[in-house]
Amino acid sequence: MGLFGNKNKKEKEYLESLNIRSMMNEDFCLEVDNVFIIMGVGTVVTGDVISGICHTGDRAILQTPNGNIETRILQIDVHENKRKSKGIAYRSEHVGISLRGVLKEQVTKGDKLFLKEKVIYEVEI
Repeated sequence: MGLFGNKNKKEKEYLESLNIRSMMNEDFCLEVDNVFIIMGVGTVVTGDVISGICHTGDRAILQTPNGNIETRILQIDVHENKRKSKGIAYRSEHVGISLRGVLKEQVTKGDKLFLKEKVIYEVEI
């Protein structure tokens, strides 16, 4: 236990407040609000997770006005007080997600990112 409390206890309280069990029944959806390139990472989309959960490695579809683009989620960073790599994104979080095989020019604000297939997650609470 540190000066500011038990990190595991705070994380457990946060996860309980998210109601993960209900999110597990939702389809993942992120609405893109920005897109940029990071050297060594590639194309990154940022936005709010509207529903569901996603993990690093999940196969996804980027829905654009010019058609759907199949991709894979390479990395997930959660934007809270400061950016941190987490590997998972939950509903209501503002996140940055790096995508494989997607060019910056293919993405515009308002595009939607969905998981390609329903993923069953196991969560211990």
